[in-house]
Amino acid sequence: MFHVVMPYAIVYVANEGSEGVMSAPQHQLPIVVAGVYEGKDDIAARVRLNGFGHGSLAMN
Repeated sequence: MFHVVMPYAIVYVANEGSEGVMSAPQHQLPIVVAGVYEGKDDIAARVRLNGFGHGSLAMN
């Protein structure tokens, strides 16, 4: 599904699901992610670290 809509997008906003986060860079889309549970803070850190976009910070 992502490959159908991403060519029309200018940014990818998500709850940090891995499929969308992996698809967005393939379409050269910046990513905004916001999620804290189930390892999603780790995905946000990887998005930030690799320069793909902005990720949420865990609130502990």
